[in-house]
Amino acid sequence: MSAVSSSQLTNNDIESERERDLLTSFLLLENQDEVRDFLIDIFTETELKYAVKRWCIVRGLFEQTDSRNIQTDCSAHRNTLSTARKQVIRLGTGICPIIHRRLLEHKSKNASHK
Repeated sequence: MSAVSSSQLTNNDIESERERDLLTSFLLLENQDEVRDFLIDIFTETELKYAVKRWCIVRGLFEQTDSRNIQTDCSAHRNTLSTARKQVIRLGTGICPIIHRRLLEHKSKNASHK
């Protein structure tokens, strides 16, 4: 942070610094176990279950799975599916399809090493 007195900092500056700290924390995790432990420590069980459900829905959307199958596979209500579709497909940053592709490549690579 630059040499700015704390009285000159706005809430947005503080939130931006806190957000950067959180994002950097994810980058510092060394493996899947650390990621899981970190998520368990900072999120409630309900928040984490919802995030897992949301990712299940997103994957189904990118795999072009039928909506009913996504609802069944992810134990999701159609409103949750609709919200996820709107958030990720229409309003999202575009990173989810990239991460989905990387995940598929990672799984493929690991399967070929077995």
